[in-house]
Amino acid sequence: MQIFYGTKALGVDELNTWIANGKNALASYGDLKGKVVVCRSDSQLGTVLQWKLAQSMEFIPMFTAPDFCLMHAYAHECYDIDIILDWKNGNWATERLDPFPHAQRLTLPPHSIIQMTSATTGEAKMVLRTQADIEGENKRYLQHMGFSAADRFMTIAPFYHSYAFFCVLRMCELTGADLILPDIILPRRLIELCNSMQVNCLYAIPYILEKMTEVTTIDAIGCKMKVVMSTAQAVSKTLDQKFAEKFGVHISSQYGNTEIGCVAMGSAEDCGRLKPLPGVQFSTVQNAANQNQLVIFTGETGGYYILRDGIQCLHETGFRTGDIAEVYTDGSIKLLGRADRVLIRAGEKLDAGYVEKILEGFPGIQKTTVHLNNRNELICSYATIDGQKADVSAWKDYCKGKLLSYQIPEHFVYVVALEKVGKSWKSLYQKNE
Repeated sequence: MQIFYGTKALGVDELNTWIANGKNALASYGDLKGKVVVCRSDSQLGTVLQWKLAQSMEFIPMFTAPDFCLMHAYAHECYDIDIILDWKNGNWATERLDPFPHAQRLTLPPHSIIQMTSATTGEAKMVLRTQADIEGENKRYLQHMGFSAADRFMTIAPFYHSYAFFCVLRMCELTGADLILPDIILPRRLIELCNSMQVNCLYAIPYILEKMTEVTTIDAIGCKMKVVMSTAQAVSKTLDQKFAEKFGVHISSQYGNTEIGCVAMGSAEDCGRLKPLPGVQFSTVQNAANQNQLVIFTGETGGYYILRDGIQCLHETGFRTGDIAEVYTDGSIKLLGRADRVLIRAGEKLDAGYVEKILEGFPGIQKTTVHLNNRNELICSYATIDGQKADVSAWKDYCKGKLLSYQIPEHFVYVVALEKVGKSWKSLYQKNE
């Protein structure tokens, strides 16, 4: 396996020097074997180095967003978390955390990882993945995809997510395939790297793939693509056609989540139907709203510990998603929507109701409703108790300690009042913005 940063090959000595520097940064914390270390990074390179450092020092990495804060108190309640390890601007930094009283504690098997995700619920949470879980996911994925050492991967996705980045990293480690880490996340540069580095396995969220089709100065991807995979969200038929017309290759879609990895694949040409990976079965259960909610069975033992309002442990009972779906007789599925108000924003999922609850905690706010506009910007419409506009700057500062950056609205629209129409709140009269 060869790792590239842009077009530069990272040698073994260079990687070992970075890892040695990381060990030095953690030296004052003593033996970290089996302990949880919060890992935050501003780049894919940092995540790769943190993973290699975790393997070398045998600590359990908790991969989180760069703006992770201790609002995730439930994580503190379940694990001994004493250290934050940051990779920022090419340098290591550490921070010691104050002890936290434990309400519950989880036994952490060796070689586990903890990953932050917004999948399934739309609310940021932590997921414990055991070595057995990860190996089961890797086995079915490789069996289906048939990757080899001759392949070259590049992924442009939230890099603390499982199958969006970490699984690609593991595919490269298991097969010996090369991994190209983008040095600049710009559509033109991504196309240039595909061409110059002969990338044949490209993973990206639909937002990035859309932006690549809008680059006017480059007309083609010169290398022969084995797969272009849309992660975190299904690709539309319109985007697939645009991408195929410009680059001569269709986009595949994969479906899954951090808790159990990728479980199904399809394409825009399949009319939205997704076929299960080897060993995966689907079923549905009718929820309180008489919707068919999707349940996934992978046949793997062990638990997936989901930290949201306490601890949920899933064994062999199947994983209940928030998706509404139809299951066909051949085992394939078609997703029909959500059983909740989860919004997908540039590959990130957010629970609109959860965000609104936090927003309404700001003094003077009577009611809020959030939605995405056609530019994928999060908009908050709000009504106040006293009928006056809120201090938006102070409101945003209030949110920073309680929401992640992608959950904070870009725009706030003051309205006289909000009324409930069906499941949604609508503004009666938009006064000003």
